[in-house]
Amino acid sequence: MERARATGQPSVLGMPRTLELPSGERLLVRHVRPADADALRNFYEELDDDATTRRFFTPVLPPPDFFDHLASIADRDGCSLVVVDVASHTIVAEADYELLQNGNGEMAMTVSQPWRGWMGPFLLAVLCQVADANGVPNFEAEILSTNRPMRAMTQARGEALLPVSNWQTVRVAFSTHDAAPRFTESGRPKVLVESRSSAFRAIHELSLGGYDVMACHGRANSALPCPLDCGQVCPLAASADLVILAGPDGPDRDRVAHAHRRLHPTTMVSALPRVAGQPIDGRDLLDAADQHDEQSGPT
Repeated sequence: MERARATGQPSVLGMPRTLELPSGERLLVRHVRPADADALRNFYEELDDDATTRRFFTPVLPPPDFFDHLASIADRDGCSLVVVDVASHTIVAEADYELLQNGNGEMAMTVSQPWRGWMGPFLLAVLCQVADANGVPNFEAEILSTNRPMRAMTQARGEALLPVSNWQTVRVAFSTHDAAPRFTESGRPKVLVESRSSAFRAIHELSLGGYDVMACHGRANSALPCPLDCGQVCPLAASADLVILAGPDGPDRDRVAHAHRRLHPTTMVSALPRVAGQPIDGRDLLDAADQHDEQSGPT
C-alpha cells in the first residue's frame, strides 16, 4: 500500500484529517461518534477469524452493545479514532484507548487487511498525540504472543514489559510522548528490571510480592534509541524506586549501572550475580527488591 499525505486545513491535533493516496484514494481520519456503532460493527464483522482473534483473543465477536460502548467512549474520557474510505463511506481501521485507574490508557487497534503496512504505525502515532494532549502518559496493551505486527509496533515505540500470568499474551506499556514509559503512582514500590531476556515469569513473581514492576528488554527492535545510550535521563528509570540489573555480568552491565547512577541519582541500582544463559529467578528479584525495601523504609 502506498503512503499517504495529509491535505486540507487540519484542526487541533490534525483532525479530522484527509489523506490522499498516490493511487487517488482518499481516507478520512476522525474521532468516533455515537452514530458510528453500526458502522463499527460492520467493520469488525468483515474481519477474518485471525484478525478477530488478534483483537478479541477469540474468533467470536463481542455482543452488539460492545459497539455502542465503543462509539460512546468519549463520554468516559477515552478516545476512538476511525479511518474512513471516503469513496465507500466504510471504516477501514479503528484505534482506541480506555482510561485505566492508574491514569494510563488501555490501547487496542484493528486495521483491515488491504490497508495493513503503513496504516497501523500512522494511526498509533495519531492516537498517541491525542492521548498526550489529554494528559495520558502511557498506553498499556495486552497482545497475543503470536501477534507479530502489533508486537513490532509497540517495540518500535520503546515498550516496557508488564507482568502477566500466562504465556499466551504479552502485556506492554509505552509512552505517548517520550522514548520510554514512566511509572505512575500506585502506592507500591516501583521496580524496573533490566534484562535482555523477557523474564515474564520472574517479573510476574516480583509483582505478586507487592511491587509495581516494569521490565526493559533492550532496544534492538525499537525505532527510538535507549536514552542512556544518548546520555539522557530515562523516564522509566527516573520514576522507579529501584533498578535491578538482571543481565549477565560483564562490561555492558557495568556501563549501564554507571549510566543509571550518573543520570538517575535518586534511584537505587542493584545488580544480580548472573552468567549468560542462566534464567532469571523470580526469587532472586524478590530478594533484591525486599533488601532495598528494608534499607529505604516506608515509601
